[in-house]
Order: sequence, then structure tokens, then C-alpha cells
Amino acid sequence: MKPSKIKIGLLAIVILPFLTACPKPRENMAPPADTELQSSIDAAFATFVVTDIDMICSFSGEGDTSPDFYLLQSSEDPGKMEEPVFDVTNDQISTTYYNDARCIDGRVRNGTVMLFFSNTNPNAKYYRAYEYVGRIRLVDFKVDGWLIENLDGNDCHVYNRLSSPSYDPSKTNISWLIDGAFKFTHTTDPSKNMVWKGKLTKTLTNTNDPTVFNPSKQNAINWSKAVVSYAGEATGYTSSNVPFKMEINAINPILRDFSCYPDAVGGIENVSPLKIWKEEFHPFKAGIATLTTSDRYPRQIYFGNEGNTDLTSQCDNSGVVLIKGNSYPVDFKK
Repeated sequence: MKPSKIKIGLLAIVILPFLTACPKPRENMAPPADTELQSSIDAAFATFVVTDIDMICSFSGEGDTSPDFYLLQSSEDPGKMEEPVFDVTNDQISTTYYNDARCIDGRVRNGTVMLFFSNTNPNAKYYRAYEYVGRIRLVDFKVDGWLIENLDGNDCHVYNRLSSPSYDPSKTNISWLIDGAFKFTHTTDPSKNMVWKGKLTKTLTNTNDPTVFNPSKQNAINWSKAVVSYAGEATGYTSSNVPFKMEINAINPILRDFSCYPDAVGGIENVSPLKIWKEEFHPFKAGIATLTTSDRYPRQIYFGNEGNTDLTSQCDNSGVVLIKGNSYPVDFKK
């Protein structure tokens, strides 16, 4: 055998084990954790603002011309707000804010919230009334730098859901269906723009409390002592035009308790003697919402109880977003 052939054979013997050896398996790398929280904050914020718009109308729709939570702070110029004004001829009420009016709930508002209540039932003039139907229309309405408009110019409707005018308030809670769609335009950052379209069932959970609703059914609801729940669903787009769907089950509805405050002291009036006033901001206190956004794993949003329904609900504006078993604390204030 020629030397060259011997060398080639020896080389093959040396290389062959390397060619036939199995490659070392790579370690399984866990995918990065899904920690996207902004869509949950956006959807919760938009839903809260919609409930606030309804609450402004809940006051005026009961004939109350001093909507407690939505009045001006004592330091503001009284001319910055036109409290609910009734147009009995056209069956409409308007509440208007001017020049960045800072309200008792800490929000800065501009523009007008209009409520129309012309119904086929002539007795259905108030929110509490059987067969009441209200139409909400916004005119140049802004909250904390967000321009909020009726989507495509369509009014938001509020339907009283009592099945009969002959009901017992001690046994039957009054409820309403809020059906509307809104466009949220951020005045300085268009990437934050949002769309909210949904149907929420709002229930006065303490209708049986005579200090909230008089058993005679003739007096206005005392919203300052009310506890209301919301269940239903909403769809739309959050920041950066990302689609979302939010579902709120009636078993764990979202709650607002208008007798609790995250900050008990809002400020001090410069009068003699000094007078302390409360900041009437009433966040979502409890409840769970399920959110699906884009192609991501569904989230569960816990309000007020830090992800544990056995804990006492906290009256704050924070909560927890649960994603694939991992809990992430969030602050819902934008």
C-alpha cells in the first residue's frame, strides 16, 4: 500500500468519530415571561371613565343639581362649572366645565355632558323610574388631557332594567344597562389613543338601604352613600391600536363604593376656622375582569384586593394583573 493511502486511511479513522458523534443537546430555554401590563391599565382606565360619565348623568338624571363628586374644588373659580341645567322643553340636561376645571374627585374637566330623556312613558323622567331611557352625548368633553367623544357620533344609551313599576326596594335592586361606544384621543400623544365599545349592567347593590333609596320610590337616589356593581363586556383598541376584549362576570363584578376614599383629605380651605374637605375620588374597589389583548395569553385583572378574593377589598386605585400564574401589581391611574 502506498504511503499516501495509509495517511488518508489514518485521517479517516481520526475524523470519523467526530463526524458520527451526536451533537450535544442544547439546554431548553424558557420563553421570556409575558409582563405586558399597559393594555390592562388602558382598558381599566377607559372603563372607569365611562362609568364616571354615567355617574355625572346619574346625578342630573335624578334631578340632583349638585353632583357631589363632580363639583369644583373650593379653590376653583365658581365660573368654571355650570351645574346641571334642565331644558324641560326638550327634555335634556347639560353639565358643563370650563377652563380646566379641577373637581373634588381630583380630575380636570372641560366641555359638556348632555343627557336626553324623552321617553314614550311620560312618567319615566328619572334614572330610578321603570322604563327610563337616557341618551348621553358629549360635546368637546375632556378629562385629564383626554378628549372623549361618542364614537361615530352615536349617543350612549342608559336603560332602566326594572321589570315592573310595582317592585319592593327592600327585595329588588335597581339596575341599568349602559350601552355605548367612545373614542379616547390623547391631546399630546396620539400613540395612546383608544376606542371603547361595550355594554355594562350597573346595579345599585344597596337599593334596600333607606338612606340610599327611600322605600316610597319617590325620592332621588342618594349616590353619595351608594354601592354600585358593573358586569358585562367591552371591546376596542388600547394604546398603539392593539385590539382588546374585556369581560366582567356577574359573579365577581367590579364595585364602586361612593362612601370610601383612597385619600380622605383632599385639601384645606383657607377660611376661619380652617375647613378640611375630602377628595371624592372613588375608584374600582373590588372585582375581577378577564382581558384578552392581541394574541397574548388572557389576563385576569383584580381590583382592590391584590389578587386574593379572600382579602378585604382596599379602597385604592391599584390592583394585580395575573398572567400565566404570575401576579404583577399595577396602578390604574393614568
